[in-house]
Amino acid sequence: MIYSKEDQELIQKAISFLVENFNKSGNNNKPVILHSIRLAMRLYDKGKKASVVVGALLHDLLEDTQVTLSNITSKFGIVHSSFNACSSFSTRFTKTSISIYSLYSDL
Repeated sequence: MIYSKEDQELIQKAISFLVENFNKSGNNNKPVILHSIRLAMRLYDKGKKASVVVGALLHDLLEDTQVTLSNITSKFGIVHSSFNACSSFSTRFTKTSISIYSLYSDL
């Protein structure tokens, strides 16, 4: 897939948002930024939609920061299904945890 200029700008905006919010959150001993970028790059290389790539970049923000799904959808316009496909297991996201198996098994 060839990503449009708008898609590339959205992905760049998500990377900036990811880094900014993890820096605000304080001490996190997990390599969350690297993990999120690696996952997003796998999906990008597979030609997944930009909204799915953005979901991959931002999925750990729900678990490890004060960012909410509402914050993300209002800033990025991501429909819930695109974000849910990239979410990880979290008490804040229990209804969609099953969809992760199919996403990660395809990587």
